[in-house]
Amino acid sequence: MTNPDFDSIALARRIPGWGADLRPENRPGVPKEKVPDNGTGAHWEQPEQQITSVRIFKTIERPEVTPVFGTTCAPKGLSGVMRTAAYRLGEGKISRWVTLLLADRVDMFESILLDVIKGRAGNPFSEMGLGTEFRNRREKGFMPRGWYPVIAVGIVGLFAASRAVHQQKEKKRFATFSDEFKKVA
Repeated sequence: MTNPDFDSIALARRIPGWGADLRPENRPGVPKEKVPDNGTGAHWEQPEQQITSVRIFKTIERPEVTPVFGTTCAPKGLSGVMRTAAYRLGEGKISRWVTLLLADRVDMFESILLDVIKGRAGNPFSEMGLGTEFRNRREKGFMPRGWYPVIAVGIVGLFAASRAVHQQKEKKRFATFSDEFKKVA
């Protein structure tokens, strides 16, 4: 007595991915899971331990550093402190992952600030793909979403620049007034 609704073959035809947890001889992907006849090509059971040149974060659930790891984002500044605090928490805690996400955003702002200080401001127009957005969405008759951050940054930048120019003029005016006052006194 078989019910067609519960027949694995019928379900596999109707539902993509059905049967992935069946016995190996009945799994749809078993031919792909076999080890090649000539081996994997690896000359090791576990890769050699990569040498650390920067601080590497590791989870508290795993006492050793994994054999291979990335070093592109070395911890620095406030984002590094946030990452250090996050890695003290277990992987099952949402606060760890939220802290790591926030650390990424803080790192982004730190990098932008560092670029501006060094005089290497980026090109947000091309980095955000706004040229393509403008070319491809012009016919819709409204401004693409990608422009809003650029406009906001532009307004803040213009405000900050005008404020800096105003303060510079005030300093010059005060210095001139102060020099004239010293001559009179």
